[in-house]
Amino acid sequence: MDLKILRYFLTVANTKNITKAADLLHITQPTLSRQLIVLEENLGVHLFIKEKRSIELTAEGRLLKKRAREILDLADQTSKELVDPNSLISGSVAVGTIESSGSEKLYELMGPFSQEYPNVTFNLYTGSTDDILEKMDQGIIDICMLLDPVDTSKYNVIRLPSNEQWGVLLHVDDELAQKEAVTIQDLCKVPVLLPSRPAVKSEVENWFGKTKYYIKTFGTYNLLPSALLCVEKGLGYPICLNNSLIENHQSICFRPISPAKTIQSVILWKKNRNFNSVTELFVKTVYRHFNASIY
Repeated sequence: MDLKILRYFLTVANTKNITKAADLLHITQPTLSRQLIVLEENLGVHLFIKEKRSIELTAEGRLLKKRAREILDLADQTSKELVDPNSLISGSVAVGTIESSGSEKLYELMGPFSQEYPNVTFNLYTGSTDDILEKMDQGIIDICMLLDPVDTSKYNVIRLPSNEQWGVLLHVDDELAQKEAVTIQDLCKVPVLLPSRPAVKSEVENWFGKTKYYIKTFGTYNLLPSALLCVEKGLGYPICLNNSLIENHQSICFRPISPAKTIQSVILWKKNRNFNSVTELFVKTVYRHFNASIY
């Protein structure tokens, strides 16, 4: 499968318009159309559904869009990794993080590292734990910051000494917002939103003990913007970790849960992976910063 054709396909999939895609690719519309027809013939499936004003993807097209992005990301990263190791230190490090304040600790190391090695760039990914681990297993992400519980059997791990505290998101006018902390008993009386990750969801439910069977659950969420929107619309009370994104919403506040419920941040990278020299250098920097001892 030609990488150039995959880039053509991805451009059409993103613009949903042959003419716009051809302009962006600096080729003629007939040439682009022929390339897409050949791609469909080679794959033996239909990738597009032509609407009046746009082009939509079939189920097969949506799958190829996802895989094409992964293939092209991996191809681009591989090309960068094949730079002459004896040349001036340059290259890229792919870093994955979830939405947590602990992730800031990893970001804080990037600034000094970038100043010391100005030809190094960082490719940053934010997503759910499952998304980040999948990309790391595929070789798209080099190193990541996540939260326990995580199966670390396939990864090298640094456990950060500080813990993050669980709490609940509230509208500033809510009665519970007047308290310094929210109790489990308080949460039994309101509709809550739970983290969608099964291991974390189960841990949170266990805080409620026998009363967990009577929790008023509005639903689950995987990323913080969805939880914030639910608070704004008065749909429920998301149980989450404190995050700098919350500060951007003046109508929403965070209250810790009492007694305190905490979780530990972890830095992971895949065992026995052959990193490029730049990534190896950044991993060593992370180790030294947290006083780890492998290097």
